[in-house]
Amino acid sequence: MAPNATCCHVILSDGERGSGVATKTSADGARSYEFFCAWALFKNVDGKPGSLGAEIKFVCRRDDGGEWRSTGFDAVAVDHVTGLAITNAEIDAAVARDSRYYD
Repeated sequence: MAPNATCCHVILSDGERGSGVATKTSADGARSYEFFCAWALFKNVDGKPGSLGAEIKFVCRRDDGGEWRSTGFDAVAVDHVTGLAITNAEIDAAVARDSRYYD
């Protein structure tokens, strides 16, 4: 969606309910897992404020205290929208908004 771009910002979320890690139990009740959703923002390499970059949604999941791994959306109960266009100016605004969380 944004050729030659590199990720410049990541926004963590557990979907529609805010930020953090959610815990779910499998339908049969045999396993539990933790997951969170995140958006990775990629600026257009031309640097112009109105140029389109991309925001890519991904999911990280950890089964029974194991390692965190990226997983498919079908493995957790979240929507399947994975990529949207976003302008460089909107990405800059997100970075500025979230700068209060940086050390």
